[in-house]
Amino acid sequence: MTSRLAAAGLVLAVAASLAPAGPLAAAADDLILLPRSELISLPTSGSAWTALKGAADAAAGTPNLQDQENRQHPKVALASALVYARTGHSTYRDKAIALINAAVGTEHPIQRNGVLSIGRQLSAYVLAADLTGYRDASYVMWLRELLTKQVGTHGVWQSLEQTVAGPKAAPNNWGGFALASFTAAARYLGDATGVERAWRTFRAWGDAALYPGWSPLDADDLSWACASSAANFAPLNGQCVKSGVSLDGAFVADISRAGPFAWPPGATGVSYTMETWQGLALAAELFHTAGYDAWGANDSQLARAARFVSSYSGWNYSSASYHVPWIVNHRLGLSVPTQPAGYGRGFGFTDWLFGGRTTSSPSAAPTIPPPSLSPSPSIPKTRIAGADRYSTAVAISQTYFAPDVPVAFIAVGTNFPDALAGAAVAGRLGGPILLVKPTSIPAIVRSELKRLRPGRLVILGGTGTLSAGLESELAAAGSSDVTRIGGADRYATAVALSRAYFEAGVPAAFVATGANFPDALAASAVAGMVEAPVLLVPPDSLRPDVVTELRRLAPRHVYVLGGAGVVSARSESDLVALFGRSNVTRLAGADRYATAAAVSRTFFAPDRKVAFVATGANFPDAIAGAAPAARLAGPILLVRDSFVPAGVTDELLRLDPERITILGGTAW
Repeated sequence: MTSRLAAAGLVLAVAASLAPAGPLAAAADDLILLPRSELISLPTSGSAWTALKGAADAAAGTPNLQDQENRQHPKVALASALVYARTGHSTYRDKAIALINAAVGTEHPIQRNGVLSIGRQLSAYVLAADLTGYRDASYVMWLRELLTKQVGTHGVWQSLEQTVAGPKAAPNNWGGFALASFTAAARYLGDATGVERAWRTFRAWGDAALYPGWSPLDADDLSWACASSAANFAPLNGQCVKSGVSLDGAFVADISRAGPFAWPPGATGVSYTMETWQGLALAAELFHTAGYDAWGANDSQLARAARFVSSYSGWNYSSASYHVPWIVNHRLGLSVPTQPAGYGRGFGFTDWLFGGRTTSSPSAAPTIPPPSLSPSPSIPKTRIAGADRYSTAVAISQTYFAPDVPVAFIAVGTNFPDALAGAAVAGRLGGPILLVKPTSIPAIVRSELKRLRPGRLVILGGTGTLSAGLESELAAAGSSDVTRIGGADRYATAVALSRAYFEAGVPAAFVATGANFPDALAASAVAGMVEAPVLLVPPDSLRPDVVTELRRLAPRHVYVLGGAGVVSARSESDLVALFGRSNVTRLAGADRYATAAAVSRTFFAPDRKVAFVATGANFPDAIAGAAPAARLAGPILLVRDSFVPAGVTDELLRLDPERITILGGTAW
């Protein structure tokens, strides 16, 4: 079988050369916005070029870094620099440099909103300086000092540095714009430490654990937040559902500007959300060209944020944000509606910059679409997918489970915790997992239950997750034997499942964070295969009920899933104290994709009959695939929405499966 992997031109052989996630060395003459070689290949005709050239030829007006509504002066400076960089016509360079210098000093006198005003404008001037090669010593000194000095009199945010990386960074549009301008300046100045500080903040937007200084700005924020309290608040929501609406990806402090949670969001919230998008999109692009995985960072936080905006059709709310969809479509592979980009705040002309470019660039890792996952054209690959998560789970069930199954498991399709531990049980007992809505059963699921005729149905989670009324509906649809297994929270539900289905003396137990889904998801197939439970813990400690259950189980080995950032070193030490150092192993990688690959390497020898692949950005497809993966003794590997991480490629090549099954549709 290995001979197949030697075939020339293999898709995954390309992926094996993917660059690491950290910063890459750029060519000495590369620009901070994009490689020079790409810029000089952009067109000098067409409507986007005409608009850019028109902006470069326009009068600039008066510079004022303390005027948060000033767009014309930085617009003309950036446009002139772009036209110069593309054409080499020195008159545009001279004009751009004159405008850059004219803005110097206009940060005085200081105004209350000085940080917001400068954050909205500075990036355009910095990009213009880089595009024109302008590095006058006095300008460099001014810029370096501007990052740290007081420029506003706001009660909390008074300098760019403080707003980006201080004890209480801004979780809103102020923070987005400040992050973009700070990152542009740090890149221009060659300040690697500054870039790293900005990168940490960027990643932390969607993860409260990465930065302790986030806090909601008012009570309305918490009504929109997925966080259960101010203590674990993050500016960009994780997965949660309120009143049947997914709030995954919401910029909490901005969408709440229209007031407490209501759907659809109010106009003010829509407007402020797009303000934040302007800053974060530019910051992401600047990190991307520095070699960071900005568009895939932290559970693809910007892809989730983009999907949230699409859920209420919030794109192109005002002309100031017309440039954002062009970047989003280019980097995330979406099809958001576009308008002629123009100039927003601090950046623009993206229809010219991105409209005709391919997604990959010489400085970026090549991307591989999910359909091209096979290491060799001779290895069959199939995709099992439906129109949504509910129909995908049904399609998986129809593929692998015949009628009269002994059991079928029912989990909510809008959140992950209860289904995580249930996936391992489903794999052990040979029953499918079907997804339903919190208060209703989709018609396609009803039909599948009638086909399956399960001996019994097990509902995963309490009535706060799946309503009490579903029990009678499920009995009518599939089986008169309906059982609910749930606890007070996700951790208690996992313990209850373990007690119900696993006897003492299990061969293994898997311990994973309950705060996110990928690590437990990657192990669910293994756990089902070896007949071991998955127990969930908070990131920082072992709960007493989990410790009690582990003592009862007396596993021969305990596997800790994920790094110390998700299951703490303290928790691992407590497990070692319980079971001995030789009986506790941590399986972890640099991210969720590498962790799933590490699980696969530990439990699966080469020459697999099948390997399953699912997106690592969301949970439903892999949850439904866990049971068949356990039955067929195949791993579940996670991939990004737009490419296969290098470590996953290596693992697929090692496994050399007879076939690859892709779980879910192409709209990852």
